Amino acid sequence: MLIYILLLALAITPVPPTAVTLRATRDFGSPPLIEQRLEPAGRSVMELLNACAKVETAFGSGFVRAINGIGDDAGRAWFYYVNGMLADVGAGRYIPAAGESIWWDYHPCDGPRVQALIGCYPEPFRSARDGVRIYFSPGCAASSSILVDSLNARGIRHVGAHPVADIGNSASTDSLVIGGWPELSKTPFISGLYRDRFKLGMCAEFTESGITAYELSGRPGRTIPRGGAILAIGAGAPRRAFWLVTGTDDAVAREAAAILAREPERIRGMASALLVGGAIISLPPGEKPR
Repeated sequence: MLIYILLLALAITPVPPTAVTLRATRDFGSPPLIEQRLEPAGRSVMELLNACAKVETAFGSGFVRAINGIGDDAGRAWFYYVNGMLADVGAGRYIPAAGESIWWDYHPCDGPRVQALIGCYPEPFRSARDGVRIYFSPGCAASSSILVDSLNARGIRHVGAHPVADIGNSASTDSLVIGGWPELSKTPFISGLYRDRFKLGMCAEFTESGITAYELSGRPGRTIPRGGAILAIGAGAPRRAFWLVTGTDDAVAREAAAILAREPERIRGMASALLVGGAIISLPPGEKPR
């Protein structure tokens, strides 16, 4: 274990960031419509977007109507995310700092309301103001320790691991939860979030048949009999990142946690993800497995 931690620390030496990453997608698809690194220079999100795209605005230039000609479809709109979390201020008012990730996506206004994304990892945990908590089911304690070490190696401090029974009734910090869904669903707080899953942006449903993927329109897609999932939602007030690193059983949940610890580049640019037979399938559906 010590050798693994040392090698991980050498491989992931944090480099002070100098640029803002700006990305634009449609339905969180790949390849991105725009992906650039820009010097922030005290510019707002809107000013950075104007620097690399043709932008059409409305309502006093505070609302993005179209980017590079994409927009104005009925029932769709442009939304933007900061470090993997849905922004709660206008694009003209937010001034990103060096190292932050800005992600614009054009998707339906109805259906699952995506509030958080996994594709900026290790954000939003790197920006967490009150530390990070990793909760684990009894069969995933070792995975939680490995993930703590991985985040520490990426320069993220104040990361603690706790049994899933310690969650309580609210998300007071940015959190990840590791465990098979049969075990996690017994936790009242998690089961409560799950009841509001589409309102919180979860594009997956757990049933006796497995995991069903949902499109952004709200239509069900394929069902995976056995597999893992990395699902990001926003929970609480103020909104916190709350990730479910889960699956149909503890074994596939551990596989999902290993992706975060050792191969996070495989989920880059995804809103959420399913793990099936070693392949990673982007959620919402629409992208080829990686």
